[in-house]
Amino acid sequence: MLSTCVRTVDGLICRIRAASLLLSPRLIRRSTSTSRSDSRLLRVAAGTWSPPAAAAEQPSVVIVHGAFADGSDWAKVIPLLQAKGIKVTAVQNSLTSLADDVAAAKRAIDNQPGKVVLVGHSWGGTVITEAGAGDKVASLVYVAAFAPDVGQATSDLGKDLPPAPGITKLTVEKFGFASLSPAVLKEDFAQDVPAPHAAVMAATQGPIAVKASGAKTTELPTSHVPQQSRPEDVAKVILDAVAASK
Repeated sequence: MLSTCVRTVDGLICRIRAASLLLSPRLIRRSTSTSRSDSRLLRVAAGTWSPPAAAAEQPSVVIVHGAFADGSDWAKVIPLLQAKGIKVTAVQNSLTSLADDVAAAKRAIDNQPGKVVLVGHSWGGTVITEAGAGDKVASLVYVAAFAPDVGQATSDLGKDLPPAPGITKLTVEKFGFASLSPAVLKEDFAQDVPAPHAAVMAATQGPIAVKASGAKTTELPTSHVPQQSRPEDVAKVILDAVAASK
């Protein structure tokens, strides 16, 4: 379990130091398996022959976005992964409940042909912790994300820390969904993203229903959205997880 967390507008981000909303988010990769079975020997006639090992199938990548976002939030990272020949799927979370988002992630995982590297940003970290317990998932990658243990409540992470500035600036509409205004998103959520990009993020954000470690860590000096401001660095962490999962 990670012990250092900070509360943000959409929850608590583990092992990240905060300046305004976020500073120095850490990209965390967890391996879900530690061993591989030995190749079987093929017995032929009087002797025994072991065929050369076939090239391991490259895992697919499934990305689970966080709150106040959608799959397009990963538009800069996805082409970098596809350029390496990796099959990428960005899940579109409903952000209505953990159960709904976990179900969406599991559908995406089940649709992949082989092993999966599961990537979660922000709230998506909680989702991948629950959705990634199956045998198909080879690695979990947490990008500025919650990293709870399976069954641990996200609200328990950093509950004794002071709230982040953005949490007090949510706009809640009459149907019970909360979002960030363009100004708040730029100021407290995506500080290091150019203003035109932040404006698009505000327009495409997914509002959230208000009812609702043996890890390798890479630390980046960015806001809460390193996939927007440092896509190459984020892609490298995911590519490392893909390589280690073959």
